[in-house]
Amino acid sequence: MKANWPWRGVAGVLLAALLSALWLPAGVPLPTARAAGSAILAINQIDDSAFPDVTAYVTVSDGAGMPVAGLPQDAFGAAEDGRPITGFRVQAVVSQQRGIALILALDLSGSMKGSALDAARSAAKALVNALGPQDTVAILGFSEQVRWLQDSTTDRASALRALDGMTAQGDTALNDAIYEAAGRVGALPAGRRVVVVLTDGRDTASTISQDRAITQAQAMQAPIFTIGFGPEINASALGEIALQTGGSSTIAPSLDQLSESFQRVLRQLKQQYALSFRSSLVPDMREHELLVRVTYSQDTFEDQKHFLARAVVPVVDMPGLASGQQVKGKVRLTPRIVSATAIRRVTYLVDARPVAEITASPFEWEWDTTTVTPGQHGLEVRATDESGRESAWRGQLLVAPPLSVRFVSPAEGDSIGGDVILAIRWEAVHDLAQVEYLRDGQSLFIVKAAPFQVQWRTDAVPMGEHQVLVRALDVLGNQAQDAIKVTVTRPSEVTPATPEPRAVSSGTLKWQPILLALLAVLLVASAAVVGNRLLGARQKSPAALIWQLQSGDQHRLPLKEGENTIGKLAQGNTVVVDAPTVSRVHAVIRIDSARASYQFRNLSVKSVSVVNGTEVTDSCALADGDQIELGDEVLTFVVEGKP
Repeated sequence: MKANWPWRGVAGVLLAALLSALWLPAGVPLPTARAAGSAILAINQIDDSAFPDVTAYVTVSDGAGMPVAGLPQDAFGAAEDGRPITGFRVQAVVSQQRGIALILALDLSGSMKGSALDAARSAAKALVNALGPQDTVAILGFSEQVRWLQDSTTDRASALRALDGMTAQGDTALNDAIYEAAGRVGALPAGRRVVVVLTDGRDTASTISQDRAITQAQAMQAPIFTIGFGPEINASALGEIALQTGGSSTIAPSLDQLSESFQRVLRQLKQQYALSFRSSLVPDMREHELLVRVTYSQDTFEDQKHFLARAVVPVVDMPGLASGQQVKGKVRLTPRIVSATAIRRVTYLVDARPVAEITASPFEWEWDTTTVTPGQHGLEVRATDESGRESAWRGQLLVAPPLSVRFVSPAEGDSIGGDVILAIRWEAVHDLAQVEYLRDGQSLFIVKAAPFQVQWRTDAVPMGEHQVLVRALDVLGNQAQDAIKVTVTRPSEVTPATPEPRAVSSGTLKWQPILLALLAVLLVASAAVVGNRLLGARQKSPAALIWQLQSGDQHRLPLKEGENTIGKLAQGNTVVVDAPTVSRVHAVIRIDSARASYQFRNLSVKSVSVVNGTEVTDSCALADGDQIELGDEVLTFVVEGKP
């Protein structure tokens, strides 16, 4: 039990101390804001409840603790996160017509019995009676327990009855009372919300630490004004609580200061400034620093306090998704929502029609784009918070077809002959079931395994123009097709002259023509042998590929006139490059020596084909010395002469 402190005129003392502490120190103030010289500037509170519209409540006092009245707007400056704020407005609070939401926390421990409690009750009643019609008051009493004696009200009679019913006993749970009062402030209307704590001793019974109580008050934007009286108070602790929360701390003045203290409170009620501005910050629900600066009596004073960039209306974003983007198949949509209040639901709309409503975080939804026709579609992701406020992300997305196919060999307008590789490139959401090739509407092949390419022998096809069509079918029945026109030709054929038949005598054979023919054959063969020896082995093929092995060795791979298919399988390929990163049928090189025309065409849908450092997805021309990369293998194309 704390010892009682002798009192004389304590009611008047407490009234002056209580009222003056609500605004600026009376009697013996403790420092509560950054000061230079003798004046003090304090940001008491920042109202960020209507972000981006922010209001800071500021007090300015001179060296004697007297309020500084009538400061013009150009005496003030402000910055958020170090960037100057332009277009802010400064008003005297009385012209704002905004009421005070006050919480009185009164010490009802055993040491307050008798005259101390009577004085506290009288001072508190005087304060309640001095409040304006727009002001509200709530009353909390604390000893070993914290008890709410009166909820927030404008009914003065109810508040006075609550004060009459106070009794004192037990120890002091000061930190618990501050924590409880700060939490209740968060439920009060936004604006000028303050907590006034009156105590005559140290904390002896709290379960909550002072640091935790201060953190709660800071989180709830609750400035704490502490009033201490009596010989057992912890003045430094009361000063720290006020300093960290934007309030002020006062030790009760002597009786001869009572009249002046009361007059000072009346002046203080009219001399708080409201600095309002529209923030340029994004509503990221993070703390940011506000600095307020004032020039007074040729000196500059400043103070800082943090506020929250609240997402008053939910802010919706779709990471990884942009308007105009192409999507296909099943797309998982995960919105990123910043909101000051809990999100009740997220509604997904396609072409303005609701298609899904999600009520649990993380509000994901999988959109099966195969349920809509390919093409442009509008997507809207609308978030609704628990207060019914809404915001949405909107974008136009291009839905790709579930299946597409096109020819890579042969190409539109090609002249073909002999054995031709039919190859395609496809894009599919689901696995392919089969690919069918047709000539002039008649089925040629049905292929049911990747890479869905075949070798087509054109020898029996009539020469001339034909349509070749490919039709792909996936496992869900989706179809896609591509058609090209090609011209079928024949390789030039040389027909030897046939000698005219002659009559042969019965039983007699004339050997002279036969001997002459044999002699001609021998002469041609001899000329060929001599020619080959003179021209060298290079004349055996019009071009070749030089395969540079990783071991440093080189292999020469000869090429022939016409089409040369290249792949790692020996069966069906003209040139075999047996390596892991080379496809079974990887590419084709078409050679027309007479026209000095050399064409490369990629056939692989999985491995890469690169010519001179550029990836080839279709076809390109080749020249002597060009470097070709098939997967990881490097080959050099060389022209070796006309056949």
